[in-house]
Amino acid sequence: MVGFEEQIKTLSKDEAFAHADRCLSCPKPRCRDLGCPAHIDIPSFIKKLKERDINGAYQIIMEYTNLSPVCCRICDYEKQCRGHCILNFKKNPIPCGYLERFVQDNKTIELKPVEKWTSYKVAIVGGGPSGLSCALELVKKGIHATVYEKEPHIGGILAYGIPEYRLPKKVVNDYVDFLRRMGVEFVTSCQPDIKKLTQEYDRVFLGIGLGEDKRLHIPGEEGEGVYLANPFLKKVNYFVSYNEGKEVKLSGITYVVGAGNVAMDCCRTSVRVGSSKTVVVYRRAEEQAPASKEEIEDARKEGVEFNFLHNPVEVLLENNKVVGIKCEIMELGAKDASGRASPVGTGKYETFKCDNILVAIGSSPRKGVLNDLGLELNHDYVVCKEDGITTSNPKILAGGDLVRGADTVVRAMVDGKAAANKIASELLG
Repeated sequence: MVGFEEQIKTLSKDEAFAHADRCLSCPKPRCRDLGCPAHIDIPSFIKKLKERDINGAYQIIMEYTNLSPVCCRICDYEKQCRGHCILNFKKNPIPCGYLERFVQDNKTIELKPVEKWTSYKVAIVGGGPSGLSCALELVKKGIHATVYEKEPHIGGILAYGIPEYRLPKKVVNDYVDFLRRMGVEFVTSCQPDIKKLTQEYDRVFLGIGLGEDKRLHIPGEEGEGVYLANPFLKKVNYFVSYNEGKEVKLSGITYVVGAGNVAMDCCRTSVRVGSSKTVVVYRRAEEQAPASKEEIEDARKEGVEFNFLHNPVEVLLENNKVVGIKCEIMELGAKDASGRASPVGTGKYETFKCDNILVAIGSSPRKGVLNDLGLELNHDYVVCKEDGITTSNPKILAGGDLVRGADTVVRAMVDGKAAANKIASELLG
């Protein structure tokens, strides 16, 4: 039985240097320009590895990203750096993300705090990827940053959403400790009055993410044995990673609805907490699945089955307990707004026996949290100007999923860094 120990191991020095030596040092690097949302200067840090200068590679990486130890473990490389490497035509691309991880796990230096601090201070609401990124960028510029987090542990989705086998919480905790050494202050188990923060701080950054799971809105989904993805993952993470709460156990057959990366986290976690069989059901074809190919393949290797082109229409209950799931068989139609072929119902149905259902079809903002701030909202998402971080209140900036909708950790990091740079330009001139 697979466990919660980290599945992907860091490259050895010989492996890392051999990959680095293969890099072509492209004059127009697709890995950086097309693949990396943070635009890390990948050829330059790999050049340092060619010179066997690991610390030099670290310094280059940290110029561009504020969440490197995390992103190098969980980024979708196929859609980003590695997927755009020119050596894909030889089917042997440079594993940029693995090289970044090698650097983070083997460097012997770290950034140092500034020596001279300004009098400015910024409140950051939310200790997830965008908030941590914003905080680090601010303190690098001598601006005081205080992060307010409603949970007892810092990290947001990094702490309670991503399973231990993908992202060990020691990595997250070590990075939070680094942020403390850089001068970031943290206040946990706290939901502050945001309006009051705007009066006490020079600026406020909102990085609270998405707090509510979307539901299926089908008969039977309130039955015993139906679980929402994020509360499920949170309970498992808190027990496995922090030894808090009760151990989560599933028995029998578990169906996971959805095919994004959160659904992959759910199905692979389901295997680890006792399900005798785990099946992913998704209304589109595999080619349209949002999850990374690597995650899907890893799930298959661990025994997860996939049932594509099936759309759940009813949860079957007996005595209010899950006994099965009824799905309409779908076929692919014309492309929709997302550019993917849209699923079209055939009017034919199949019923499958199961004991548990995990719903992983996306998240939305918590309703009403920001209502009294005078911000422009759209269905509780914060509406920002063209820069993607400036709200209708000049003292408040926002970023990450709260603005973008569900997106990647690295894009949230980019938003937090951009917000900090804008704050610094306004405060420091």
